Order: sequence, then structure tokens, then C-alpha cells
Amino acid sequence: MQNGLIDLLTGLRSADGIDSSWRVAERYFRELQFDVINCAVMDSQSNTLIGFHSNMSEDWMQHYYDSDYGACDPLVKYANENTADVLFLQENRVCFPSTDVVKSNKMLDEALDQGIRSSLLSTFQSTSFDHKAAFNLGSNLDSKRFTDHFRHKRDEILIAVALVPNYLCFDDINTKLNGRWFPSEGANVKLSPRELETLHWLSSGLRNDRIADKMKIAAVTVNFHMLSIKKKLNAKTREHAVALAIKQNLIAP
Repeated sequence: MQNGLIDLLTGLRSADGIDSSWRVAERYFRELQFDVINCAVMDSQSNTLIGFHSNMSEDWMQHYYDSDYGACDPLVKYANENTADVLFLQENRVCFPSTDVVKSNKMLDEALDQGIRSSLLSTFQSTSFDHKAAFNLGSNLDSKRFTDHFRHKRDEILIAVALVPNYLCFDDINTKLNGRWFPSEGANVKLSPRELETLHWLSSGLRNDRIADKMKIAAVTVNFHMLSIKKKLNAKTREHAVALAIKQNLIAP
């Protein structure tokens, strides 16, 4: 095994937690001339995107979610539907179909401004029963230089992208990360039965006092449920919480 891979494996095995593992992986891939490192994590059972480990800016990741790019991202779509790792180059973007070509092209143009001129896309592989992960390793190198670089380091890179995801996933992935982790909005949310009932009545247009009557609880308890719901869904308002709950199929529209 090459020295770089030995150092990577040693670092991952000695890492103190998932954030530490991410720092080891990011440093390794940067040394291999990848400027942008994204690792997408998906729920193995529902095929829903849980979130990203990423070294991209918080502003960009927030823009990605606010623009709902995940729903049309052709790279995520490819990684979920194929088994062969592939190079993404600006001139072959037409080989990556999307459910919304105009929107996905806008996203890819904006990603180019963020420094992703070329990239290696590794497809989703299972890391556990619960999760699977895929890498998008981006570079500002032009197509020819990037392709030559990948061919020269191909075996080492592919071993690394198969190895690292196993150190970046665990059962409770949404609640134990503090570092460069960007959870998909409302992903993998677990609401209590009482919280779901509160949302149901809220979506019907009832005020807190009427919800309290329906649920036979105190109004202050309804307020407590609402605070918990907004925190779990990362919602700014009651109405936003309802919209997110419907989007995540937590309640019926």
C-alpha cells in the first residue's frame, strides 16, 4: 500500500470522533490537489439525502439548500443510480441528466464560480445498514490536466474514496456532528406523536388555545411542543414548520 494511503488509514483509525476523521480526510484529499471535497450521505432505506460533509463555504451550502438544488442535482442523481465512478468535466455535463435541466445548469455554473471546474464523482456505497455515502472531489484544474492527474493517481484515489466514507457515518448522524457537516433541511427528523398531532391541528389553521382544547392539554404545553418542533425542523415560524413538515411527509398537506 502506498505511503499516502497508509498515513490516511492510520489517521482515520486514530481519529477522535467523526469531525476528526473528516479533518484527516480533507487534508489527505487536498494534498491530492482536490480543492473542493464533498461527501453526500443518504438514508439507505428511503434514498433521501441526509446531508453533506463539505469544505465549501456555509454561504454556498445554505444557497444550495435554499435553491432546492438537491432535488435536481445531476451529480447526486448519477451517484445514486450508477455503480461506476466517473469524471465530471465541463464539456461532458450533458452526460449527467437532471429532472430540471435549466435549474441544474444554473447550479453547475454557480459551482464553477466556487472552483469546481472538474471533479471525480464516486457513486453511493453502503457504509452501514442505515447509510450510504458518495464523494464529489472537485478541482479548479482544466479538463486535460485533471484527467492526466487522475490517471496518474487513479488507484490511490479510488481506494481512498472507498475507504473514507466508513469513518464518516454512524447511526445518529444528525445530532452528533459539529464540524463541516451540513444537514439537509429537516432531514431524518423524528417528531413525537404529540408533536405530530400539534402540527396536524396547526396545519388546519387552529390557534394555540384551540389546539390545547382539541388535545386536552394546557396552552403552555402547546407552546412547548411548538418550540421543540421548530428546533427539530430548523423552522423560523409556525407556518414554516408546517411547510417543512409537509415537504418531509411528516404530515399530510
